[in-house]
Amino acid sequence: MKLTAILILSFILQVHAAGYAQKVSLSKTEAPLRQIFKEINKQTGYKFLYNTQMLQETRPVSIEVLNASIPDVLEKCFEGQPLTYRIIDRTIVVRKKKKSGSICRPLIHCRH
Repeated sequence: MKLTAILILSFILQVHAAGYAQKVSLSKTEAPLRQIFKEINKQTGYKFLYNTQMLQETRPVSIEVLNASIPDVLEKCFEGQPLTYRIIDRTIVVRKKKKSGSICRPLIHCRH
């Protein structure tokens, strides 16, 4: 019984690791991000969640990768873009980058 449990656990962990180890091959010049997303989805089954208006603010992407990991491909695609991403299970959530720069407020000392 213990051996069966160990074998099942090993299988589950191996399948989970294989999902993140999927490889992507792309060769695109000046392609819109939407086209890149469709190709990654086609090759991996990963779905993208994003607002289409966000993509209007992006630059076309030129990318050449062979058997690259999903995170490596995404890093190249999002480099210099106003967007960022997060992988949650088999979904890639795309969102706007937070604006850099701190908001400084002067300290106010109150006297009672």
